[in-house]
Amino acid sequence: IFQPQYQQQLGWIILKNYLANLSPLYLFDRGDPTIGCCTPFRMALLYPMELPFFLLGLVWIVKNRNKELLFMLSIFLAGLVPAAVATLWPHALRCVMTIIGSSFISALGVVVFWEKIRKPRLKLTAVCGYLLLLMVFLFRFLQTYHGRYMQAALLDWQTHFKLTSRVVRQVENHYDQVYFSEGFSRIELMWDLGINPRVFAEAADKN
Repeated sequence: IFQPQYQQQLGWIILKNYLANLSPLYLFDRGDPTIGCCTPFRMALLYPMELPFFLLGLVWIVKNRNKELLFMLSIFLAGLVPAAVATLWPHALRCVMTIIGSSFISALGVVVFWEKIRKPRLKLTAVCGYLLLLMVFLFRFLQTYHGRYMQAALLDWQTHFKLTSRVVRQVENHYDQVYFSEGFSRIELMWDLGINPRVFAEAADKN
């Protein structure tokens, strides 16, 4: 945020970034746009069915205004600051400290909602419905994370170094020399292949 091109409108940009990380659409619908957080498979940071409980928790905090509740709200709001003063926004990793506050607010909403329900049958229906939705979203998350996402984000997490090294180990004895295309990191390859750093340091051709 302190790069020269941003200094003219620094205050406005920080506010804009802050609100972007606070947006309900970002938290409960679209999720993080960075590849490290499930792009191109955009997923919400918080489960969508948490939204009514989150809002109910916020209303309860504002209505009662005791020190403990306001403290938890301040933790949530303060956790958004690191992402507000950095580029590449919104950014889930830079808002990781909001997990404490958001979990508390949603849990508070659940408690308030539970106490408002008087009929046991209605309580059972609410619990079953919530658990069903939770299982659906959890299954969708696991399917995306362990399936499509691992393939889409392979290069971004640099997993290809280890996978390539495994193939090299299987075939290297059949060749005099093995070459890697441009873009492969020497350090990761040496680590995964178990090459002595001295061999690299003493080599005339570092490539």
